[in-house]
Order: sequence, then structure tokens, then C-alpha cells
Amino acid sequence: MFGLSVEGMMTNSFDGVSRRGLVAAGAALSAGTLAAMAPTEAAAAPPSALDGPPRPQASPVASTIASPRRNYLVYRTIGEFDISVESSSAERQFGGRGVHSVGAQTSLWASVDVPAGVQIKDVEFYVTNTTGSTVYGALWLWTADSGYFSYQLASIPVPTSSSQQAVLVDVASENNGPYPTGTKLFLTIYTPVNATVQWNGARVGMLGGGALSLRRAPARAYDSRTETKFAAGETRTITLGEQVARAGTVGMFAQVAVLSPSSAGYIQVWPATDERPAAGELRHPATSATFSVTCPLPTSRKVKIYSQRAAHILVDLCGTVG
Repeated sequence: MFGLSVEGMMTNSFDGVSRRGLVAAGAALSAGTLAAMAPTEAAAAPPSALDGPPRPQASPVASTIASPRRNYLVYRTIGEFDISVESSSAERQFGGRGVHSVGAQTSLWASVDVPAGVQIKDVEFYVTNTTGSTVYGALWLWTADSGYFSYQLASIPVPTSSSQQAVLVDVASENNGPYPTGTKLFLTIYTPVNATVQWNGARVGMLGGGALSLRRAPARAYDSRTETKFAAGETRTITLGEQVARAGTVGMFAQVAVLSPSSAGYIQVWPATDERPAAGELRHPATSATFSVTCPLPTSRKVKIYSQRAAHILVDLCGTVG
């Protein structure tokens, strides 16, 4: 029910052993041999420029132009190797700007599984369109055993451009879902014969379905300094507002700070619908301390906090489940 993060330090025993071994071995070597070895031992040769980064690299440009991630959303990324051409006479190519077709007009397709209970909130395409006019991508739902696309979620207008661009579309609330079990989201865009439309991939923002979502920055959920200090032995019930924990959230990851306690003691955090647990004390010294707390949330999004000592308590939400 509770999680306490404790950071520690770890030493690399292998390094220590290898150094002792080198010293011992060095005693048996001649001075000339040691002199010859010194440059090698002092510094390893730098990696060759030919080594380069790992291959393949998916969407290297898209990673620099993508829109900021939104709080609460979990993202699935579609890279250039996930995209297929529809026309049998089209040639699939991998270029500096992504996947495109040559030799035939076609549509490019990619898909992503939609877990049960998940809502689709937004989709971002990474596209170069040098046709001189707007082209359109689309989002389609495919349901298991249906044999066809059941519904178009959104149309994605891609304006003309001289370089790759990020095109973000919010899915209308009535189309967010959740959807039937076994649903796939299909993404498509039309490409002309001359490869003036090049699709490098996409990003799908999903919400819910028990997914873990981490905030880009912690959000202050509670601060007793706006009220009064906890009295020794006091329990308070706090509600996490919609601005930090949306409806349907089933768990939280938070940093809980104890400020200026009267003496060493402990605090406890638990769902407001439960009895105070017999374990899970977060013990602090006679000075301020911060704890990482994992706690389930009831539908009311209410939690209880107990403080053994008089102190101020702050709760910063770092992430949610659901």
C-alpha cells in the first residue's frame, strides 16, 4: 500500500579488484614494459567516429519538433519501420525524412493496439508536405472480427511546408472512447507518386486503462501552511482536486514533506475509505524530511494523513495510475 524511496550509494567492487590486480602485476614487470604500457593504461582510445549512434534511428527529426507531452497522457510512438504502403506497385523507402512511396500513388498505413478502458485524446503526425496544398491524414477504428473500419475518429489536415512539421490533432471528446475490446487505431495519409508527401511517424496520446502517467513537474496537492499546523496525533482528510488527479484515478505517486516537526516521529498516508493501517509508518527525524509515497485512491480521491508530531505537511503529486 505504501512505497518509500530510499536512495543509496553502491561501489563497483570490480574496479577495486582490477586496480589491485594491476598494482600486483606491475611489480613483476620491468620499468621499460611499464613505460610502454602507460599510455594505454592512462586513457582508453576514444570511440571511432564510424561507431556512431545505434542503428536504426527511428524518427530522428520528429524527436526535436514534437509538441510538449501533456500531463496524465501515456504515449505510443509509431516510427518509420511501423509504416506500410497500400499499393502493391509502390516502393517503400527509408529516407532522411521518413517513409514515402515512389512509382505509384498510395496510402501509408500504421496501427496501434488500444488497450481496454483506454481513451484516445490526441494524435500527432510528423510529415513533410511539399505538394503546394493541404493534404489529409485520418484516424480509423478497427474492431476485432468486424473485417472493416468501423469509425473515423478524426481527419488530420497537413498544410504545405518546406520541411518536416508536427501536426497535432485533438480527438473530439465524443470520440475519445473507451472502445470495444480488441480495437486497433489505424492511422493513414495519402502520398502522391512523386514523394512530395513524406510521413516520418506519429505519436498517440492515451488516457486511462490503468496506465501509469508521470507529470512533467510535481503539482502541489496539499499544503497545511494555508491552514494550521497538524497537532500531535492529528488525522486529516484531504481531497485531490481535478487539476492534479482526474476522475477515475486509482492511485497516486507523491512526495510528502514534513516541515519543522516538534520532535522525531512518523506520518502515515492511506485511502480515506480504509481504516488506519497497522504498518507503513514513514519515520522522520526531529528535522524536516521528504518521503516518496505510493497510495491507492478511492473514487472520491480522498486520502487521510496522520502525524504523530506537530508539523506542517505538504503533498506534491508526481504521477497517477488510471
